[in-house]
Amino acid sequence: MALKTLANALNLLSFFTREQPVWGVRDLAKTSGMHHAVVHRTLATFAEAGFLYQDRESQKYALGIRFYELGLQVKERLHLADLVRPAMNRLAQLTGETVFLTFNDGLEGVCVEIAESPNSLKYTVEVGTRFPMYAGANAKVILAYMGNEQREIIRKRGIKQLSKNTKTDWEEIEKQLETIKKDGWSYTEEEFSEGTFGIAVPLFTGANHILGSLGIAGPLFRMGNDRVPYFVELLKEQQDVIEKSLFATVAS
Repeated sequence: MALKTLANALNLLSFFTREQPVWGVRDLAKTSGMHHAVVHRTLATFAEAGFLYQDRESQKYALGIRFYELGLQVKERLHLADLVRPAMNRLAQLTGETVFLTFNDGLEGVCVEIAESPNSLKYTVEVGTRFPMYAGANAKVILAYMGNEQREIIRKRGIKQLSKNTKTDWEEIEKQLETIKKDGWSYTEEEFSEGTFGIAVPLFTGANHILGSLGIAGPLFRMGNDRVPYFVELLKEQQDVIEKSLFATVAS
C-alpha cells in the first residue's frame, strides 16, 4: 500500500509541466482521476518539504525550489556538455541542423542538451523542454522501446493534436512503433511542430534499458528523402560513442 501511495504521489508531480506549471487541487484531482482529499494531502506534504510552492492568494501549487536544487546536482554530476557536446557539434556541422539529446522521464521526454544548427533558419528548442512520447521522432523512438505498462499509462492520459500530422489513433501509433523498433530509428514530419522534420535513434544503458534518444530536427523544406539514410548513418556513428559516455556517467 505504501508503494502505491508513493507512486500516486509521484504521478501527481508529472502533471506539473512547462505547458501547465500551476495547478489547483480541484483541477488536478479531476485531471488525474484521484480523490480530491488525497490530492490535497499529497500537495500539502510536498509543499511542506519544499518540493511545491503554494500561492497564498490563489491557493494553487507550482514546483518548488527543491527541484531546482536537485536539478543542479544532477547537471553537475552528469557533465553532459563535456561528454556529448563534441559528438553533437559534429552532427550539427555535418547536417546543418539542430541536434538534441533527450532523456526518458517515464511519461515524457526531456531535452537535456542541444547543439544548434549553424544556419540562421533553424529548429529551436530549449534545454528542459518536455515532449509527449507519442509525437515527434526523438520521443517516439523512446516510446518504441518502453514497456507495455508505461505505454498504457500514456495512452490513457490522452493524445493531443499538437500539429497537423500528429497521429491520434493509438492503433496507428502502435504500428508505427513496431516499425521504429524493427528499423532502429524514427523519422517524422510535422508531428510535434509544423514545418519541421525529426529523425532520431535510441540510446540505451548497459542493461539495454531505454535511456533516451539522439535526434536531429530542422525545417522540412531542407529535408529530402535522399538525406534520410545519410542522417541515419551519421546518428548511428555517434550512437555508440554517446551511449558509452552516458552509461559510464550514470553507473559512476
